[in-house]
Amino acid sequence: MPSSKDPQVTYEQPPMAPEDEVALLARRVPKAEMHMHHMGAQSPSEYARLSKAAGSPLSRAEANAAFDNRGVGKFFDDLDRAVRLWGDTATVTTGALRMVYDAYDRGVRHLELFCTPDLHRAEIGMPPDVLLRAVADAFAVARDELGLTGGIVVAMHRFDGADMAMALVEETMPLREQGVPILGYGNDGDHRTVPFEALAPAYEKARAEGFRLCGHADELEDVVAALDIGLDRIDHGWMAADDPAVLARLAAAGVGLTFTPSGYALGGGLDSSTPWTTAWTMLTDAGVPMALGTDDPELHHTDLAQAYALMARTMDWSKAELGAAARTSFDLAWYDDSVAAAERASWGAEIDALVADPRAPQR
Repeated sequence: MPSSKDPQVTYEQPPMAPEDEVALLARRVPKAEMHMHHMGAQSPSEYARLSKAAGSPLSRAEANAAFDNRGVGKFFDDLDRAVRLWGDTATVTTGALRMVYDAYDRGVRHLELFCTPDLHRAEIGMPPDVLLRAVADAFAVARDELGLTGGIVVAMHRFDGADMAMALVEETMPLREQGVPILGYGNDGDHRTVPFEALAPAYEKARAEGFRLCGHADELEDVVAALDIGLDRIDHGWMAADDPAVLARLAAAGVGLTFTPSGYALGGGLDSSTPWTTAWTMLTDAGVPMALGTDDPELHHTDLAQAYALMARTMDWSKAELGAAARTSFDLAWYDDSVAAAERASWGAEIDALVADPRAPQR
């Protein structure tokens, strides 16, 4: 009689309920993540660990209070405080690698991480090249150990205005030729401060050097400015659903959006008269491609698998619809020359296999 440990012995698995299959698929399906912020991905446990290492141990309540997302002002204050704990390159590399590992464990196979160097320069005096090289070291390890692709989106700090944005672009562009995986340029910061269009000269500078462009559009005027500038991808931007003319223009431009449902479900802080769930349907019906992201996953109490599960539950997705969303994420992703066509095709094949059977062996 064969032993229960005999590798030749197989057991028939009981059927799963359809909603359970979708939930499992949300966790396991390969995904590309193009909207995750470096500081917003620092976990409460990492915050507590770094605080203790800096000689200021926190209680559990204090650590959790730094991630409770109670208003826009506190949100940015929490990010500034987190930056102050990242005072050397080893801490940056280790912390970024933890973020990458966590994302990988939830199905992320391509990650584009927003880094805001001027925030680190202002808070701890770390030069942009030092920060970006340290994050690049984390990506190199992840590529070697996990096969994860991706790189950095350098974010202009919108608070600081046009001149600082231009200076950042000019200072960091040469790093790509030095091996730092800068995939493109975006922006970060409170949209109520500097007008989006003030960043246009810096964007044009980056475009002239062959970099791809994205940006946070948190109100209807930002979507219009992003289209005027000619961004390759827009972060958020779903308030285009508020205006039929802007929605039609967005659809005609073929520009994709990164859509971060967990943050919207928490209240979002974005200026739109259209509920985000309604906007998703309107944008989809108009033919606007959208990829799910997490934005600031720890401050929004989420990860990319949970974001997929939230959308599946809210929009009543089937397995096939969830798989299609994962495919769109890879379609909107930015790749450097190291990512071969065969590698990209393998992600699609794995999506197909898991849509057919969410319990299938991982490739």
